[in-house]
Amino acid sequence: MNIQLAGELPYEKVVNAMCSARILLHTAKFEGQGLVITEALAAGLYVVSYPVGIAASISSKKLMTGNTPAELAGHIHTILQSEPDYTPDIRYTIGDTCREYLEIYQALCTGKGN
Repeated sequence: MNIQLAGELPYEKVVNAMCSARILLHTAKFEGQGLVITEALAAGLYVVSYPVGIAASISSKKLMTGNTPAELAGHIHTILQSEPDYTPDIRYTIGDTCREYLEIYQALCTGKGN
């Protein structure tokens, strides 16, 4: 078992690293949407994160949140000691995203948007 803490990486390197990883440790204490979280789940990874942004609002057996570094480490330990399931957990398809953008665009065009 190898654990590598890569630190801050450019987006392209993050995506490449996720292809060979099994767990994404997301340590941001503030996050808006956090696409990397949904991308990691879609790639079949487990995600361990503080309960920020989308990590606080979606439910997935592969997403574990904690409020302290010790809680995050505990989740990682649990995943590494279990029989992991690396099947993809797709939360949002490109079709879902396009539909939502279209709804926003149409609302703005009709004056019903914010």
